[in-house]
Amino acid sequence: MESGRPRNSKRRDDLRGINANNDQRAVSYEEAFNKTGFGLWQYLLLLQCGWANASDAMEIMCISFIIPSVRDTMKVSHMELSALTFVLFFGMLVGGYIWGSLADTYGRRQIVYISLAVNAIFGALSSVVETYPLLLFLRFISGFGAGGSLPAVFTYFSEFQPTKYRGAMISALATCWMAGNIIIALLAWAVLPESEVLKSISPHGQQWRLFAILCAIPSLISAVLFFFMPESPKYLHVNNKLNESLLVLKKMYKWNHLKNNPYSFQIHKLLPIGPEESDPLFEEDVIYSQENGDNESANLLESSNNYSYKSPTAFPNRSQSRNIFTRFKEKFIFHLKMFHSQFVAIYAQSRRVNSIALTATYILCAFGGYGMAMWTVVLMEKTEKLGGSPCRGYSSNGTDILLHDTISDNSANAYIDVLIGACAQLPGNLLTIFLMDRLGARIILIFVLFLSALSVLCFWLVNVKAQVVAMNAIYSGIQVGAWNALDVITVEMYPTSIRSAATGNMNGISRLGSILGTTIFGLFMDLNCSVPILTVFSVYILCSLISIKLPNTRNITLD
Repeated sequence: MESGRPRNSKRRDDLRGINANNDQRAVSYEEAFNKTGFGLWQYLLLLQCGWANASDAMEIMCISFIIPSVRDTMKVSHMELSALTFVLFFGMLVGGYIWGSLADTYGRRQIVYISLAVNAIFGALSSVVETYPLLLFLRFISGFGAGGSLPAVFTYFSEFQPTKYRGAMISALATCWMAGNIIIALLAWAVLPESEVLKSISPHGQQWRLFAILCAIPSLISAVLFFFMPESPKYLHVNNKLNESLLVLKKMYKWNHLKNNPYSFQIHKLLPIGPEESDPLFEEDVIYSQENGDNESANLLESSNNYSYKSPTAFPNRSQSRNIFTRFKEKFIFHLKMFHSQFVAIYAQSRRVNSIALTATYILCAFGGYGMAMWTVVLMEKTEKLGGSPCRGYSSNGTDILLHDTISDNSANAYIDVLIGACAQLPGNLLTIFLMDRLGARIILIFVLFLSALSVLCFWLVNVKAQVVAMNAIYSGIQVGAWNALDVITVEMYPTSIRSAATGNMNGISRLGSILGTTIFGLFMDLNCSVPILTVFSVYILCSLISIKLPNTRNITLD
């Protein structure tokens, strides 16, 4: 063996094809990331993140199925029962921004599994309580967790996607929300109808409690899976954890090139960063210019920081704090500064118009989407009971029709109607996956919102329940494209340093629209449903016009 050279280094040089002329070449993060390719890693990640997205949908939609049973079990009024939906949305509003901000400070991965665990644990606990106030509190905490996992999952997933496929893959991830709705409708169909066997294994002998526990299990499984996943390489690189980012890119490359020679491309050799000392594969084979590498890394970090918020000074170590109260106060102040800094960065002057337009679009989309979705069952019942269009004239008997009262008799037909609406989203999801990277999210958003407005007007023309079901299927298939486009625009519009905070902020503030939408439908549906339907039509038209102000993010590189 030559002096100072390991015995097996010549064999490794031959296997890995080291070119002496390229030993000094340094590349940017984006070039190195693109070299990892697109393949098995991204598809497996879609399954995992998609399951997390579906589990959130199941936990959130769980409420709409158990409302009648909760009313009968706890003997609460219609007004008190409406608080169950309100606390869920309010928890998601608060959790969306807080968890999203924490994901930009502490990392995407750990915030994903912590928020999913919070959602699952408190959702399951809510199934065993016997007092209504405690049920509201636990459902608020569950919503708080669900509101955080959504933005963190989408941010995490997007940062593993190449530019060429990012729009389609994010749309595919959004499609998994539909899958969650289908699964929970089937689960409700199987569990909620009267069954002596299921009663015997349900807490307090009530089947809705067993159903709530089953809805929480997918979130818990997702939390466990994410615990073993690596952090986003983009987040690690921007936060100067360069060697950790390098290891994740290496793992991605190996998964995407399993059929090829694993040494056909030295992804770690071309990166302008040093090796992990603990990794023996790096000790002999990484040859680069330390001086050039440091300069390149500094330039990359400087360019990313120019477009991000300035993080507040970190809180002191425990040794600098005199007691628990002082440490808590210091950390609390630190996080308040962090939340403020990120909020200011989201609405900074350079992106203020775009951010305000995006915020308004989220609120208006949630207003129309949740308003129609939550009260479509009532439209079906009014059409069936009163005959003719439910929007022509007033209710003849003035009887209040509560949300999902049609499910209170555990009729299989009610679950089938919900299942049809969920399945109808599949064509819209597939179409957006196909068109997202070809047309761009903004064009799709504008067009879909306009079509959604027209489809809402058609509810005025229905005369029988079957027509309501059909129109709801058409509306659902169209409207889902708006949310897919918003998911793509949001993660592409903001830099890595505030991407999760911005996504959480938009998803959280959209809950204001959800609350307003369901409230207005509830106030006017029993009097004359033409009022909320015309309101939603106007909202979608306004939303389509506002969307014109959003930027075209098609094929951009994530900052």
